[in-house]
Amino acid sequence: MVEVLMFTFAGNACLMIYKLDHNTLYESEDGVLDVTRGSTDITISNNWFKNPDKVMLLGYEDGFLRDKNMKVTVMYNHFGPNCNQRMPSTPTGLKMIVIDHCWRWNPDWQRNRQQLATCLVGYARKMTNNIGRGLTQYVVTNPSDNPINPKPRTLRYGTTMIKGKRWITFQRSMRIRLEKPLLISSFTTIDGRGASVHIAGNACLMIYKVWLDHNTIYESEDVLLDVTRDSTDITISNKWFKNQGKVMLLGHDGFLRDKNMKVTVMYNNFGPNCNQRMP
Repeated sequence: MVEVLMFTFAGNACLMIYKLDHNTLYESEDGVLDVTRGSTDITISNNWFKNPDKVMLLGYEDGFLRDKNMKVTVMYNHFGPNCNQRMPSTPTGLKMIVIDHCWRWNPDWQRNRQQLATCLVGYARKMTNNIGRGLTQYVVTNPSDNPINPKPRTLRYGTTMIKGKRWITFQRSMRIRLEKPLLISSFTTIDGRGASVHIAGNACLMIYKVWLDHNTIYESEDVLLDVTRDSTDITISNKWFKNQGKVMLLGHDGFLRDKNMKVTVMYNNFGPNCNQRMP
């Protein structure tokens, strides 16, 4: 077992490990970190990966059957600058995300989407208060964005005009270009499963007491995602952030109430072309 604190690694080779915490890893000839060939029960946490094109490989290849039962936790790591691929990468036959394991076993999951509320990991806690009586199930069908007069069936209408508990899904794959920042408040689930949802434009998301899961976010004027001004109890998971110099800001300078913020960022992919604030 490898369990080390505050080490810095470099060179033309990669590491093959069982546990790695609080390290800086960079400048490898291929990938910085491989978890392969039957390795399992592994935690990779609180590390800084920088300056490699390829970062992390979980699982050797589809033909290596023992890797299909691999159990790996990747959490609280920082990727960048100059990280472009494998953050992390897994073979197509490998399943590794504990949130997804909670619901993917059910072939009829689309008829029981609210089961996802019991799968949450992190500071947003179980979203059981966001299901049941009083829940509005809202389907986005229109990818347009009008900050002044939000149109029904757009994402902005669902997050700002629908009151109370909201479970937002998408009728089809779509690309949503935001014209202004989008505030997402409490008791909101944005469920991108079953569609390829791209949120882009010259604005960011601002979230408060929510769980944001399974989306692709890219190409904002400043930063993709802000968690600021007393926002707390938030989980950001299973996201793909790409093509943005600045990705995610947690906390606003000089805003004292942000010092007590609680945010979980896990199972996300950063890159290509992400350079700062991860987070």
